[in-house]
Amino acid sequence: MNEVIEDFKNEVTDLYTIYKFNVFGLHLMAQKWDESKLINPNLEEFVLMDKNHGYELAGKKDEIEQGIRGNGTYYKKLCGVFLASMYQLWEDKYRGKIASSIGLTKNDVKSELFGEIGKIRHAIVHNNFEPTQEIKNLKILDFIYTSGVFNLNIDSMSVIFKMTVQELNNLK
Repeated sequence: MNEVIEDFKNEVTDLYTIYKFNVFGLHLMAQKWDESKLINPNLEEFVLMDKNHGYELAGKKDEIEQGIRGNGTYYKKLCGVFLASMYQLWEDKYRGKIASSIGLTKNDVKSELFGEIGKIRHAIVHNNFEPTQEIKNLKILDFIYTSGVFNLNIDSMSVIFKMTVQELNNLK
């Protein structure tokens, strides 16, 4: 079972690394936006060109400003991708392997933490990033919803990542 847990932990760490690289990319994009506004204070659109692949990424001023700042829209979406991916690894790949390694069925292997991550994933995927009643009643991850705010942000992802690694270490 330890090998399965280590593989899972490695994949979760890879996901978190990818998430952090993307966060850094948004930070760089914000810097580029700010530099561009210094040159042209009336800038209303931001365009990034990928000439190698023939792709253009364009955003209006308001969309860019709301998306790339601090814990803006794009940061929130990255959090969603990270959490949904991590939960799917648990549910679709590793939960069954863990169960098999100790002679149980997949449904016999439970984790409160992954159960709550699943509830967050449900709100992200099926409720368009709007908190559900289940989100409002989280116990372990109660910091995700405070004062009427769905806290999908850099700080909460760091805490969830650390809690996940600890949870996997406890499963060994």
